[in-house]
Amino acid sequence: MKGKRAISYGAQFLCGAVFSVAVIAAVLFFGKNASSAVRAFSPAAEDVLLSLEENDASSIDAFVSDRAESRYEEERQSLLLKAAQEGFTADGWQASLEKELGNGSSNVWAQFQDYVLLGDSRAVGFSYYGFLSGSRVLAGSGNTIRTVESHLWEIEDLHPSYVIFCYGLNDAGMGFWPDGESYAEEYMEIIEGIRAFLPDAKFIVSSVLPSTDEALAANPAWKRIELYNAALAVTCPKHDVVFVNNDGIAAQYIDTLWEPDGVHLTPEFYPYWANQLMQGMRLARELYGGAAQTTAQAEEEPATAYEPEEDDWD
Repeated sequence: MKGKRAISYGAQFLCGAVFSVAVIAAVLFFGKNASSAVRAFSPAAEDVLLSLEENDASSIDAFVSDRAESRYEEERQSLLLKAAQEGFTADGWQASLEKELGNGSSNVWAQFQDYVLLGDSRAVGFSYYGFLSGSRVLAGSGNTIRTVESHLWEIEDLHPSYVIFCYGLNDAGMGFWPDGESYAEEYMEIIEGIRAFLPDAKFIVSSVLPSTDEALAANPAWKRIELYNAALAVTCPKHDVVFVNNDGIAAQYIDTLWEPDGVHLTPEFYPYWANQLMQGMRLARELYGGAAQTTAQAEEEPATAYEPEEDDWD
């Protein structure tokens, strides 16, 4: 009897030992693979693990601080955009633009028919703030004239009568074109490529809006903007492209309707910019209709531009 109990206790002990070894092995195995998975899919997490292993408290604090600052900035930008959009719609600001222009036509946004507008983050605002249809504003943050090629199928499908270009900020900053001549030359090559499958379309190029002096000091590459505009003003008419000069509205509103970063635009600026582009479309109809009017002549004899009255912003 005693022998059987001894065997039974021995068996139980052996089973317990085997189970314990299995548990330890499983923990080590899954722990190792979990660590590998974290390292494989999250480089930032790997840095933290290494810091923990090295007991480097300062690097851990710096990592947490950087992440917190980045998250705060993303949330701040999101709130700013949301507030701007809600303020625009809730206060009926867009409705205040539902008035007649001096020539008797409807408001500036109604003039945008059968068009495609391409551009960078500044151009995104036309659709983001609800002014123009997102299906016709083919713009994106970081875009340059070299990204036009990615939209060729969309342009061809829409088959617009007007193709409007609003680029330049990133183009100047990236330095692909060190001078105005090389920039204008490639710009026209891109337009001629679109004209090959849209021979009846009218093309409008917006001058590159400037940055504030503070932003220019932070990024001197934006000095090229002035060179680009000078070259485009000369080159566009040679290719039957209307060049829209925005120097006037930029000078008037850069201190009040530019965002704090010195390069992007508040919602209130877009009607002024749109009015300039609308005048460009009108000029394009005259130009392609055989009227002997050049961009320079249009600047000497500008069309009546609609500008909201002071009380429109209340």
